[in-house]
Amino acid sequence: EDEEKTGSLFLNALELTAVPEKIGDLKHLSKVYLGNNALRTFPAGILPIKHLTLLHLDYNHLETIPDTINQLQSLVFLMVRHNRLTEIPETLQSLPNLSLLWLEGNSNLPPPIIRNVGEMIKPDPEGVRSLLAEYKAALRLTQENVEKKNRFYLSTGGIHVCIEEGHDLPALDMNNRSDPFVKLLFWDGIEGGERAKTKVAKTTLAPRWQQHFDLTGSYRILRLEVLDHDLIGSNEMMGVAQVLVADLPFDEVVRLTLPLQPAKSKKERKGKDVRIISSALGDTSPMESSRKQTQGFIVLSVCRKSRKVPLSATAAKLQCLPGEEFVAVAVEVRYLRAGEEGEAESGAQEEHVATGELWVTTRGLYVAIRECGGPKKEKSQPNCPLFIPGGLVNRIFRSSKTQLVVDAKDLRTVTLQFLSSGDCERVMISLQAIAFPLDLSHCFSFLRGSVLQGKKWNDLPGWNLYDCHYEFFGRQRCSTALWRETTVNDGYVVSPTYPSRFLVPCKVDDETLRQAMVFRGQGRIPILSYYHLNTATITRCAQPKVGMKGKRNRWDEELVAAIRTSNCINPLQLFICDARPFAAAVGNKMAGRGYELYDKCSLEFLNIPNIHAVRGALNKLRAVCQGHHPTWNKVEETGWVTLIRTILRG
Repeated sequence: EDEEKTGSLFLNALELTAVPEKIGDLKHLSKVYLGNNALRTFPAGILPIKHLTLLHLDYNHLETIPDTINQLQSLVFLMVRHNRLTEIPETLQSLPNLSLLWLEGNSNLPPPIIRNVGEMIKPDPEGVRSLLAEYKAALRLTQENVEKKNRFYLSTGGIHVCIEEGHDLPALDMNNRSDPFVKLLFWDGIEGGERAKTKVAKTTLAPRWQQHFDLTGSYRILRLEVLDHDLIGSNEMMGVAQVLVADLPFDEVVRLTLPLQPAKSKKERKGKDVRIISSALGDTSPMESSRKQTQGFIVLSVCRKSRKVPLSATAAKLQCLPGEEFVAVAVEVRYLRAGEEGEAESGAQEEHVATGELWVTTRGLYVAIRECGGPKKEKSQPNCPLFIPGGLVNRIFRSSKTQLVVDAKDLRTVTLQFLSSGDCERVMISLQAIAFPLDLSHCFSFLRGSVLQGKKWNDLPGWNLYDCHYEFFGRQRCSTALWRETTVNDGYVVSPTYPSRFLVPCKVDDETLRQAMVFRGQGRIPILSYYHLNTATITRCAQPKVGMKGKRNRWDEELVAAIRTSNCINPLQLFICDARPFAAAVGNKMAGRGYELYDKCSLEFLNIPNIHAVRGALNKLRAVCQGHHPTWNKVEETGWVTLIRTILRG
């Protein structure tokens, strides 16, 4: 009845992946808001709504709009911004009342298509301004809901465990049976924790317990010890297993079959390596693969309960990117920083101590400074916190139970002092999961595209940021008479490390390219990288497979010659720059590689050392910069300046 009176349905920012078909039964709807969700297909259930005037589908994952959209004859306002549209159906022209069509942020939609659609839209009818005002009001409501969601983060609020059964347990009693039971320890691997145990299953190697436990706290490890109950003497250990709680989803029951391993030493049992016995989620039958090296199996169901932890006022003001969520928070942390140049000479301390707040998000590490100590008092900068992206973290380790050291790839080193060892361990585990994910799909670059949270970001699908055709023929204004786009590597079937589309000279056909790819390392033939308006070019490639016998490949030579003649300014000579030292190039000939000695080509070696030498010099430079008394002489001894000079000269 309310829908019949209002005619509006607000379903924004609910992370919907589908819309029920029965939404079409709401015949009196005139406005439907489905923005900021995860819809991949157009909601066909709204097509029977005859009086629909406004349809909001911004910030989803739509790839197409069906031709059947012409059923919405009353549609006035259609918003499909920031999706993945590749084309616009011609049936939109048959909508008599359509006045506003918003298509911004669809990177796969060429600008000419947008202009053509704009031409077919009719002038604004009466009532469009009121629709626009209502749309803006709905956006404000959505933004408020998103901001409310961001004022807390989810943390572990305990776990519910059901110990179901065991399989293939070892026989430890005289009757070739055992009396197994399970001890549960929910802890951080260092101290404290919650404990529980099951009942004893008498004389069996395949026990069935079916016991439920509610373990409270925000600990990170669930340790399971299966023991054989003995009336005389101590109980014998049958095997252990561990589950890393951070790998479990919130508020979902996950059934696990864990292989039992022999009991570790006392030092290892204190959580020094929490992943050694963890089982992959969803692997409910690993028995056959690990039967020989395990002590049997234990089957359990685990549900990780979520707990909403409110954020501080400083954290709530943090400008998070779409899809960025809080993972861990330490309200009180001391930030230790190296002293500035000249302070050692004046006898000042070599470290500054600053008190602040730490946050770990799915994007990286933030440290907001509230109060600074040391010889130089600094003002608090809560709006400009220290930030280290997860991808910039080089190493994370604990120098003590409560002290965490983070080495960044930009030569920054951050030392953090926590109030408790539990906080230190929790932040370290969370940051390790962000910086070194077990699965690349867990990287923030992938997570960001799935949630946009209603903010005005020009979010583009990552795989479509680079458009080969627009890059060269649009931005660089490459001549279509000299160069063409080839599809020989579509699906990355020939060269997995090359783009699927690239430019080659028009004189060369695809069969020549395929034959030339066989002669180049990993199929990396010369392709266009830069085009100048005077037709001069820069192409890049891998080394040829010449070998000690000096092999030739006529297709590769044809390709190089075509690149040379495509330069209308100087078609008689092609300069080939080899980044390696000459000795390294000669050494590669013994491995079947080498360098080009082609007609009308001038070869020059740039003498740049390999990546290992550059990385070694960078590590030496890092050690000097982190030392107590760095000097320019020590910097010169690292060889870094010499390497940079060689690279720039090349």
